[in-house]
Amino acid sequence: MVPRGDRSGAVIEPYLTDQWYVRVGELAAPAIAAVESGRIRFVLQLDKTYFQWMRNIQDWCISASCGGGTGFGVV
Repeated sequence: MVPRGDRSGAVIEPYLTDQWYVRVGELAAPAIAAVESGRIRFVLQLDKTYFQWMRNIQDWCISASCGGGTGFGVV
């Protein structure tokens, strides 16, 4: 099977590159503890959403950001 573009029908060739990831699971544990202990509180009731997201967090692929694409979400 040859992959083709939906609109043009042109053949799409894979462009494999190295993928770089940041392990964010290690950062999630202290962040969860801060909310559970009350050190950090949400103005809106986002606790359920926050805990669901943080307990199921996946490593963050930064490959696009490293190559001059989008910036890192860090201030």
